[in-house]
Amino acid sequence: MNKRFVDAATFALKDLKPAKMGWAIGKAPNIAFVRRFRMKDGSFRTNPGYRNPDIDCPASPSDDSSSLLIIKRENAPEIGVVNFQVHPDVIGGFAVSSDYPHFVRQTYEKLIDNSRCIYLNGTCGDTNHADWSIWNTDKCFRGYDRARYMGRKIAMAAVANYELAEPISGDKIAFGHKAITVKMNKGTEAELPLAKELSDYYDIHGLEDSTAYVQKTMGIKDMVPAKTLLRRYLRIHSLKDAPDQRELYVSALIVGDVAFAGIPGEPFTEVGRIIKNGSKYTLTMPSCLANGCEGYYPTQAAFDEGGYEAETAKYVAGPAEQLAAASVELI
Repeated sequence: MNKRFVDAATFALKDLKPAKMGWAIGKAPNIAFVRRFRMKDGSFRTNPGYRNPDIDCPASPSDDSSSLLIIKRENAPEIGVVNFQVHPDVIGGFAVSSDYPHFVRQTYEKLIDNSRCIYLNGTCGDTNHADWSIWNTDKCFRGYDRARYMGRKIAMAAVANYELAEPISGDKIAFGHKAITVKMNKGTEAELPLAKELSDYYDIHGLEDSTAYVQKTMGIKDMVPAKTLLRRYLRIHSLKDAPDQRELYVSALIVGDVAFAGIPGEPFTEVGRIIKNGSKYTLTMPSCLANGCEGYYPTQAAFDEGGYEAETAKYVAGPAEQLAAASVELI
């Protein structure tokens, strides 16, 4: 891996060109949907089922902004960096796929002559590709058609203002990283025996059969809370030998008046908003799953409300706000 970093730096240095930068922000509505819902009884549920009559409203708003950084190089392909925020889990199944980000890049490079596109996924821990309250499951629900639709729309939203892009400074480069200490979300000693039992069952029978087992043995009628409870105990078992706390690293890259923020996992959409609003730079692009894949970072409100992400998070409440504050400070 270290050799590949060196190779990448070497190739980049050999490809240096005089360049100018520009930026634009478009909107791609109805692509990212917050998957956590407030139910009519006041509870909160993740992915509560299509057109569930008990849905009240989404727990929070999505971020529909599709940000674009344009790097126009002399006598070389220009580079477009697109930043949006939604889970790339559209095609489904167990094969490896580049999902909708592939179609973002493909569409951008078709629309802009002699270009290369980089896609950076933003803070997407509480979003997915479908609105559970109204979605028509028979029409472009998932799979390649849905991924293509999303990728094209995200790219076209970014490109829509291409000709109106404002120039932006690129006169300095700076980089830094910062460590924050977080507490692991470990279970109690009393929970460990059941956690081991369910983990062993899961290893043999898989997710669906294990969910049915939890429903049967614990008298839970609804599959969704049963699956959430199963995930909770799988998390407890997986962290049984983990330290009580650990360090997470956030990173920042400044190029002129552009800031990139890297977070090692999948923070909720609100974390991205805090970083963008707290940045002094003209264009700020938060990027998830940077320098690690540490799972979900629900906000304090989401922990208070409960649900899938809070039950499966590796860390107790607090890291989402710590990561946001550390990113703003670092930037």
